[in-house]
Amino acid sequence: MTLRRLVELLSRNRTFTRRMSPRYGNRPLVVSPDAALRWLKPGMAAFEPRLLAIIDHFITPGMVAWDIGANVGVFAYPTAHISRAKVVGVE
Repeated sequence: MTLRRLVELLSRNRTFTRRMSPRYGNRPLVVSPDAALRWLKPGMAAFEPRLLAIIDHFITPGMVAWDIGANVGVFAYPTAHISRAKVVGVE
């Protein structure tokens, strides 16, 4: 059995609370490694840096943003914090 498979089995049906950095509001997100093992990485390593870069580049205060395929809200939460406006998240 591979290490990855062992981690998958041990983390099945468990949830963890992860926090965004203070830049994105330090929001708690409840995640499950069932969706992706990256949620087990420490700190901000669990969050996709390219996605956060898109938020930083394109989102400005007052915007209304849509997050289609919102899943746990990794785009919606930091977008709402930065834009101080409405974010519609649909999974």
